[in-house]
Amino acid sequence: MNKVIVKLFTLDEFEKEENWLNEMSENGMELIKAGFIWYAFRPREKDKYQYKIMFYDKAKSGPEWDDFMEILSESGIEVVSRYFNWLYLKKENDGTPFQLFNTVREELAHVNKIKQISTLLLIIESLVLASELITMIGSGHIYLTLPTVMVALVWLLVFKVDRGLKKLSDRLAKQADIYQ
Repeated sequence: MNKVIVKLFTLDEFEKEENWLNEMSENGMELIKAGFIWYAFRPREKDKYQYKIMFYDKAKSGPEWDDFMEILSESGIEVVSRYFNWLYLKKENDGTPFQLFNTVREELAHVNKIKQISTLLLIIESLVLASELITMIGSGHIYLTLPTVMVALVWLLVFKVDRGLKKLSDRLAKQADIYQ
């Protein structure tokens, strides 16, 4: 019987999310669909698949997408689910690590694409928060409203994600320097 699990991972936690999906596979659950905070699984033999999550920033149709899908297929990789630009990938567990990138530099470039989006969101959210605070101060009512609190909480979340991605990017950059 299929099982739906609600679980929240932020953008900077995609490695943690991959580890969790692989733990689910080890326990005999195959991912069949993923969304914002939900995952659908079906029972399967234990440890049958390995999972990776990839941010794909190109069009999901046309010749470039077709070429990408062919490369994945030839590598034994299948797209299980797509959520916006996130691809949930699986391959049969053959005992070797599931690698999407040939080098640390390629992995770093992937993380930096995600970080660019996070940084853009942080800038936008900072402008919205500043606007809320200026409006609050300009009105002469120096008290927090629900919208201001919500904007501040979203800003904190985006800031946390941006810092987490920076740490990951810095770690990969150090690894790339070591292997250079």
